[in-house]
Amino acid sequence: MIFLLRWSLIALGAAAIAIAISNFVLGVESASEFWEWLLRTGFSIHEPLTGLRGRDVDNEFRFYSVLWFAFGVLAIQAGLALPRSLGRVRLLLIVFLAGGIGRALSVVAVGPPHPLFVILMWIEIIMSVLLLGACLAVARRISGRGKGPSAHID
Repeated sequence: MIFLLRWSLIALGAAAIAIAISNFVLGVESASEFWEWLLRTGFSIHEPLTGLRGRDVDNEFRFYSVLWFAFGVLAIQAGLALPRSLGRVRLLLIVFLAGGIGRALSVVAVGPPHPLFVILMWIEIIMSVLLLGACLAVARRISGRGKGPSAHID
């Protein structure tokens, strides 16, 4: 279970870093074009991302990309430090889950967004819940081993 949790965090972190760098360097216009192409090619979704355009959105997008980059770095560090980092992993996954819940609240408050954001919402919610379950399984396994260096969880 630690192996699955470790590599899931590393993959999540690497994806976050790659997305953050591309968003920061290329901006919202290029990101929109990429996601439109991916959705059109892979999922036959042809709805344009018209809401992700303009200088205000670009400015905000680049700002938040730095936070997404930091999340990615922390996710990779926590994944590599398992099982000692189990507390940090839980915190990161709760933050990731909160983002998905925020998207769900937006759907309730103002209606459904572009399908891309609905897909991201479900990924964030489902992945967080599954990985938090893996954290619980790892913690139970460690607590069953007694007290030793591998049982320390920060």
